[in-house]
Amino acid sequence: MGLFEKAGAGLIEKNPKEPAMPGYSEPPNRLTDPYGRFMRMSDVEETVGLKRSKIYELMNDPVDPFPSPIHIGKVSRWVEREIIAWKEKRLQMARRYALSE
Repeated sequence: MGLFEKAGAGLIEKNPKEPAMPGYSEPPNRLTDPYGRFMRMSDVEETVGLKRSKIYELMNDPVDPFPSPIHIGKVSRWVEREIIAWKEKRLQMARRYALSE
């Protein structure tokens, strides 16, 4: 029934802060973590729609380089917020170019 449960003749509002299932907790709020998550290459590929080789090529772009990964031990991870910011910038550049034609 969503936020309401039947109780006798009327409806009672559920506490929205209570987890939907016992033992289940909500994922971290993106607002409390401004950087988002650390992403694997496969996640980055899926997010930007490009293959690994093109992503590494774009990291060397002198005009608008793709974000570099951070290294945690021997593992490379990309910061989600940096990937999103790069995508937003690319979209703005593409739209400005399309309007100028």
